[in-house]
Amino acid sequence: MKYFGWIFLFFIMLYIVPLGSRPMLAPDEFRYAEIPREMINNGDYTTPRLCGVRYFEKTPMNYWLTAGSFKLFGQNAFANRLPSALAVGLTALFIALLIQQALRDEKLAALAAMLYLSSALVFGVGTTALVDSVFTMFVTGTQGLVLLALHETKFSKRKFALLALSGIFIGAAFLTKGFLAFVIPALTITAFLLIRKRWKEFLLLPLPMLIFAALTILPWGLAIHRAESDFWHYFVFVEHLHRATAGEAAQHSSPWWYYLPILPLGLLPGALLLPSACAIGKKAWQNIISQDLYLYALCALVVPFIFLSAVDGKLATYILPCIPPAVLLIAAGIQAYFNAGGQHRVYNSVLNVWGGFLLAAGICSIAAWFFRSRIPQDTLDTVPVNPLILITAGITFAISGGLMLYSLHGNWRSRIYLFFFGLMLLPLGISWNITSFRQMPEATLKSFFNEHEINLKKACIVTSYRFSHATAWVSGRQDIKLLNLSEFEYGNEAAKRNGEPQVQITDDELIKAIKNPARDYDIIIIMKENDKRFNRYPMPPKRTVRNGMECAVYPEAIRK
Repeated sequence: MKYFGWIFLFFIMLYIVPLGSRPMLAPDEFRYAEIPREMINNGDYTTPRLCGVRYFEKTPMNYWLTAGSFKLFGQNAFANRLPSALAVGLTALFIALLIQQALRDEKLAALAAMLYLSSALVFGVGTTALVDSVFTMFVTGTQGLVLLALHETKFSKRKFALLALSGIFIGAAFLTKGFLAFVIPALTITAFLLIRKRWKEFLLLPLPMLIFAALTILPWGLAIHRAESDFWHYFVFVEHLHRATAGEAAQHSSPWWYYLPILPLGLLPGALLLPSACAIGKKAWQNIISQDLYLYALCALVVPFIFLSAVDGKLATYILPCIPPAVLLIAAGIQAYFNAGGQHRVYNSVLNVWGGFLLAAGICSIAAWFFRSRIPQDTLDTVPVNPLILITAGITFAISGGLMLYSLHGNWRSRIYLFFFGLMLLPLGISWNITSFRQMPEATLKSFFNEHEINLKKACIVTSYRFSHATAWVSGRQDIKLLNLSEFEYGNEAAKRNGEPQVQITDDELIKAIKNPARDYDIIIIMKENDKRFNRYPMPPKRTVRNGMECAVYPEAIRK
């Protein structure tokens, strides 16, 4: 169990400690913070709303988890990201427990978990408020439970319990991200059963899983249907079928090869150990794949990867469920390399290059710190980090790289410990120095509101879609008005159909409100710097431009 203690420490230092150190990113982190905030304020946990109107792009599980985090830790960046970070930790635990159950190999379980935690894509998504880490946790749990059920030769109580629990995980995954919760496990399981020719399992597996998945989904599914009769039509046909099959018109449309570079890059820097895994040769890999665990992992990697590549809409984060089976296979290859008495030349060469790169980067950063006075201030002002990053990142890079090179004559196990130790240091030396830039508008918005002494409870706040999520979050208002709709189009139309306040305000309506001589509230307009829309409105008495954003203030016409 000592290895799991080190994994826990690695997870805490890499994911939890720096979690709230940097500002939130627009638009996603503000979107996934604002919806739970409005759920708490409205007391409605059935219908997701954003800026006061219906928002049906996602099912509500991640919003519920974030709302719970807000209630425990307050409404802040740390609490917003915590569900995603914890999901990464639990996924790593699922990977380790699956290996323990299947192979009784604690060292391999620890290695696979560490590879998962250190993967760049996993870290990037897991320390950001997105739904993909939570979805991957439930999908990984589903697939692991099914494999354990397949190890049961008879339909025992244990097998039924494992299938029932996997069904609950499928239901939770559906409540996180929709129908992919069924598709990805189904593809993996089908491919595995076909290869192994286990035809009876096609009859035995689905029923318990589907029953318990339905029981998990049903309470909210019925509640949302009663509250919003149009939800299922929009969610199924617009958010799923249209996005998957609309070709170039699909949201986030990308070519079929989009994920080919994303997957190996997402596995870095842990993927630096991949050459060692590949060095074992074809025959050794055939022996590995002959085992159920690794054949199942190969199915979970390859078949969903092909499916996701065939779908028209793509984002880098969508490939995250393929990372757990990938790291399991890499860990198996690394273990086989050393068990076969490898000369470690491939392994040492790769780690020496990595250590040299880190050491050189550290020395350059430290040197830049001492010569920072020669860097033009205008250049420094455009960089979204505190200048202290040069010395803190430089020291952590140099220590990590130096230890890697110093351990050249050590055994392979000590080198891999130092490898992961260095990875743990890097975000600790960097994340605390990230300040703000155009994708982190929270500080800028707060400065606008404070500088102009705006009464946020009374003012009419108008913005563009681009800044809508952040403006709603910072102002604490869900009744802001938008000049363009984008993802709010459905919610605005639904509000119009139901006779509810709409989120959109037209130029004519805004100009009329500005010129209203009886207006007893301030009007605040926040848009991109030099936005041409400003030319349509009267010249504002107060105007501030900062960080690529422009704030125009029209004070109330009548002071009471």
